[in-house]
Amino acid sequence: MKTQKLTRRYALAAAGGVSLSVATATATATRTRAQPQTLDLSDPATNLDAYVKLRGSTADETVYQVYSGNIFQAVPGEVPRPIIGFWGLQKANWRPDGAGGYLSTDYDLGLYVDPDSRQILSTWDNPLTGKSVDVLHYRSGPSDGVHSLAAEGESAYGTFTDNWQVSGDQVVHETTLWSDRKNLLQPEAYPLGSTGERFRTSMSYSLMGRASELLDPTISKAPCSYIWSFIAPWPPWMEMGQRDDFVVWRWVGHKLMSRSEIPQDLIDGVEAVWPGYVDDKRPWEEGSSGWHQYKWLQDGHTPT
Repeated sequence: MKTQKLTRRYALAAAGGVSLSVATATATATRTRAQPQTLDLSDPATNLDAYVKLRGSTADETVYQVYSGNIFQAVPGEVPRPIIGFWGLQKANWRPDGAGGYLSTDYDLGLYVDPDSRQILSTWDNPLTGKSVDVLHYRSGPSDGVHSLAAEGESAYGTFTDNWQVSGDQVVHETTLWSDRKNLLQPEAYPLGSTGERFRTSMSYSLMGRASELLDPTISKAPCSYIWSFIAPWPPWMEMGQRDDFVVWRWVGHKLMSRSEIPQDLIDGVEAVWPGYVDDKRPWEEGSSGWHQYKWLQDGHTPT
């Protein structure tokens, strides 16, 4: 598995526990799409279409992903254990670019939940500080992605030409990324929400599907399951201050084949946080993350 340093696009979204889908590679822009009998990932055109089908869609449509997981404390001298859960709905607007590639715009809205009952929380009793704090549900995006053989650069989840594993009909695309940068929330300005001057994260993300479905010319979006892990500082709304420990996010999820498959209670939950999120093409405009949201709340800023 190839590892890569974090791109600037991912650095913004990862702070909110979000997924982006900017996929690029260096190749010639002119190509034809043959229909091979086997999934030949050495062919750039096949590689691109397989990644887009697996992650999103080669058609002009919105693709939804439902996911659920827990945040584990990583405190020296203590057993890592889930201290809070989360449940979310990602969405991405996909479309062909007219030149053999694809464009996408990604959003994510997640709800913090009780790790046992999975009930959505409005307040949280911090077991490490003994304080009760208001929960700040997270959202991230928009992130505009270019998926093209003509484009050059790196992706939020690595270049689509790398990190493939094939075993029979099982296909996995996996990427690991990391970042060390200046914290958006500096300690002197946000003493409770900031975990320090630097913001250090590491992410692993896996997409899993079937080669036979990626090869099928009648399928624009192939079924896909996801596993995601994210090592990061404490979410700022937990008000942990400048501690030396951190948290580990882990979730599993899957792509939905239609909007009708979204659970109604999840729709109700995300719409209560941001009305119009499920169906609006661009539910908000300002690039967001959990760390931006905390900053905006403290600064009295109302995002659009």
